[in-house]
Amino acid sequence: MYKLLIVDDEPIIRRGIKTLAILSEIGIDEIFEAGNADKCLETVDKEHIDIIMLDINMPNTDGLTLAKILKEKNKKIAIIMITGYDYFEYMQTAIRIGVDDYLLKPVNKTDIELVLRRIIDKIKTNIVKDKLMELHSEYENISYDNSSFKAVKEYMKKNIFDSKLSLGLMAEELGFNSSYLSGIIKQIYGIPFQEYVGIKRMEQAKILCLSTDMKNYEIAEKIGYDDVNYFTNKFKKTFGITPKQFKQGIKLNEN
Repeated sequence: MYKLLIVDDEPIIRRGIKTLAILSEIGIDEIFEAGNADKCLETVDKEHIDIIMLDINMPNTDGLTLAKILKEKNKKIAIIMITGYDYFEYMQTAIRIGVDDYLLKPVNKTDIELVLRRIIDKIKTNIVKDKLMELHSEYENISYDNSSFKAVKEYMKKNIFDSKLSLGLMAEELGFNSSYLSGIIKQIYGIPFQEYVGIKRMEQAKILCLSTDMKNYEIAEKIGYDDVNYFTNKFKKTFGITPKQFKQGIKLNEN
């Protein structure tokens, strides 16, 4: 079960969020409220808060500034920004800070439940990933002393965005058996080869969407995909929106 903190300077908004959605059915068993940044930070220090719903317009300390402070204190806290602004520059700033999702005002029951379910799914996924990384931390620590592990890391770093990259080609060029190489990669990164490559490429795609005016096909080629349709579909599957929608700062609602 999870703890939710609702941060808004208007009590009626805080009460509305609490009453609109049946939060217990989503998996939230404790709900806290804060009307300003100081109360928010005080609550976070006292309670193990998992999710924060944060209004962008706050007195004294605005929501984006507060979100940055919260992420610096604990990057694992999931933050949902509540905003009346559907502008790309706000979304760019929020993404750079590490905001996990957002809601556009006026909010309704369906929107609240959908965004909270997305966030809880993300938290569960991150917990599994953290456990996997703990299991493989021993291998990560000794990789610097192991020539095979070092060779794999250097190869991946150099070729991660090469469209020709494949497990078979990598094994051939490094002189490894494919099964042996697959095992090394899983020991180093905690996940299989294709999954790791996909994650790194999608992370780079998001950066390019934010920081350049490159077209979709240019981004696809830059990160190692020859097929722009494959890239677009993979981006949408990963982030829930298309690259175009991401650039525009428009969240695609789930059906």
